Amino acid sequence: MRFGMFYELQMPKPWGPDAEYNTLWQAVEQVTYAEEMGFEHVWLVEHHFLTEFAHSSAPEVTLAIMAERTSKMRLGFGVVLSPVHHPLHVAARVATLDIFSNGRVDVGVGRTKGPYQVTPFGSDVSQTQSMMTEMLECLPKMWTQEVFSHEGQHWSIPPREVIPKPIQKPHPPLWMACTQEDTFRMAGDLGLGCLVNTLGGTDKTRLLIDAYYDSIENANPVGHFLNKQVVASTIGFCDENGKKAREKGADVASWYLNQSKQRFALEWAGVDPDGVPLNINSTLVEGLCVVVALHKTRNNRARHRKMICWVVVGIASEILTTASGSLKSLNQWVLMKLCLYFRLAMLPIKKL
Repeated sequence: MRFGMFYELQMPKPWGPDAEYNTLWQAVEQVTYAEEMGFEHVWLVEHHFLTEFAHSSAPEVTLAIMAERTSKMRLGFGVVLSPVHHPLHVAARVATLDIFSNGRVDVGVGRTKGPYQVTPFGSDVSQTQSMMTEMLECLPKMWTQEVFSHEGQHWSIPPREVIPKPIQKPHPPLWMACTQEDTFRMAGDLGLGCLVNTLGGTDKTRLLIDAYYDSIENANPVGHFLNKQVVASTIGFCDENGKKAREKGADVASWYLNQSKQRFALEWAGVDPDGVPLNINSTLVEGLCVVVALHKTRNNRARHRKMICWVVVGIASEILTTASGSLKSLNQWVLMKLCLYFRLAMLPIKKL
């Protein structure tokens, strides 16, 4: 097992005039120190127009700065939003970053199901999956063929020499963002690495990853090699004081859930209620009540009452004892400062 970091570059309000400046540069400083402490990769999301929730709209630029400040850290696009990019742009930017980083780039590709992020770019939300698949078909060929051409559903590209070419041969590893069982199986079928968060808890995540491994056994790789790897994200919120860690963790959970509510409201704005799935529509009628109930267990983990995901809380020394040997060189300061990715699902549940 290897350890890395995942950034959305979140910025809770209120802001000062230097908020974005500080947030981005703090991420660079954290990644630089994390490499010294044994972390091996960093992933940056791509999101657009999600104020507070994610200020990472140009991850290739941030990753380029991180590449200059590090020497071994793998640099991951987590992920490129295929509906808002032309494959030629993605191929050129990835290859350029791979050159400057001396071959340390990983490329995740995904889509967003809702219209809010994609319609300003002129993309049809109903076509996002086919756009993602077509981009995945194009990228490896652009990086390996001397002259590339393509005639597809979404893009038509005449014969051209696509330059520059990446350092990694035959090309950088390709990954897919996986959320539902069908995307886990699709990633396996295409021979791609699997990027997953731990929504649903470890039991559900294991079932989904098993589906991925089942599919990849009979893969028809879209690239030139199988990338049979899984990256799973969770969170550790650390403080030298256990009580403070739990209090701060609860504040973060509350903020995140509120942000999720706002994002879903944006995505559903203007949608005809008659077209809303029944299970979601009933939630809207009854009212959405989300309760985060954290309780300590014998191994100092706190769990959402409904097992949506698990969150490590406690003092740094407690969390350190649960980590594998790869992280035992970390001191309490870095564990306290490097707060990893946090995610909870919104569920229509009754008050507990």
